[in-house]
Amino acid sequence: MTSRIFFTALFFLVFAAPVYAAEEKKAVPVKEEAAKEAPKAEEAEEAKKDDADSEEDKDQEDEEEKPVVKSSIFGPEFCDFEITFPEPPMNSKKCASEDECYDVQSYTMVYDLATTVDVTVTCNPSTPANYKRYSENVMKAALAGMVSERNLSNHETQFKQYETTKNASITGTGKTGAQDKIYIGQLWVGPNSIFTVQGELVGDEHETADKSFRDILASIKEKPGKQLPKKVKPKNTSKAKNE
Repeated sequence: MTSRIFFTALFFLVFAAPVYAAEEKKAVPVKEEAAKEAPKAEEAEEAKKDDADSEEDKDQEDEEEKPVVKSSIFGPEFCDFEITFPEPPMNSKKCASEDECYDVQSYTMVYDLATTVDVTVTCNPSTPANYKRYSENVMKAALAGMVSERNLSNHETQFKQYETTKNASITGTGKTGAQDKIYIGQLWVGPNSIFTVQGELVGDEHETADKSFRDILASIKEKPGKQLPKKVKPKNTSKAKNE
C-alpha cells in the first residue's frame, strides 16, 4: 500500500504540474499571449526555411560529387550492331597499318577469385560490296582463324542469314592453364560494318559470372548503321606546277 501511495503521489508531481501550468497559461489575456507567440512563430518559420535551404544545398553538393557514369553500350555511329556491358569496358587502339586503326573494347571481371568473364569486341567499317562477298564459307573460315590460338578441345560453328545482316558463330570448350573454359566467337556482317565478338568464361561454375556472360552476349543487337564517307586522297599539285 505504501508503495502504491508513493507512485500515485509521484504521478501527480510529475504529470499534474504541466496541467496546472496549462491552466494558468489559459488565464493570460489573448492579445498578450498572441504577442508572445508571434515572435516564436516567426523564429520557427525562419528555422524551417534555413533547414530547407541547407537540405537543398546538400542535395546540390551530393549531385555535384556523384561521378559521371559513362555509357556501357558499345556501338559506334557507323556500326550496324551494338553490345551492352555491365560496366564501361577498357578501350584501346589496334592498327593494321598507319591508316587503318580501330577501337578494341575489352571487358574483364573476376568473380570470387575463381571465375573470369572476358569479352573483347571490335567494329570495323565495311561496304555493301564486302557484305555480298562474306558468304557462309568465308565467314566460317574467318572464325577458324580467330580460334586458332584459343586452345579449344572441341567446337561447333553455325551460320544465319537475316534480312540485312549475316552472323557466323563458334562455340567450344577448352583450357586456359589448368582451368576449364567456354569460348564463344561471333562474326556479324552488315552493309556498313563488320562486328567481331570473342568471349571466354574461365573457371568453376559461378551463378553470377555465368549470368553476366550470358547477358553480355544476349545484348548484341542490330541497329541502323551509317556508311562512312570515303577518304579522298589529295591531288599532287606540285607536279602540275612544275610542268
